[in-house]
Amino acid sequence: AKGFGMPTATEETVVLFASATGRNLGAGVFLWTQILRGDKRTLGMFMICWAWAGVADCMILLRHPDGENLTMHMVNTVLAPTFGILLLRS
Repeated sequence: AKGFGMPTATEETVVLFASATGRNLGAGVFLWTQILRGDKRTLGMFMICWAWAGVADCMILLRHPDGENLTMHMVNTVLAPTFGILLLRS
């Protein structure tokens, strides 16, 4: 939870991070599959859609009184669709 940006996560809230880990691992496997297939179009569309995961993460950090690492999440939220658009245009 600390690496995500919530250093004061409790035992009750820290269980949610296993879900986020599963979400991220699933996304990573999908990304690598598309990279290995050379499917830039699907990869680009996924990157654009994946920005919503970043929006959700930013909202969690904004609403948490001790949320940290918001800047990192915001940068990733902007970079994902930017790279997605570049992939679609390539």
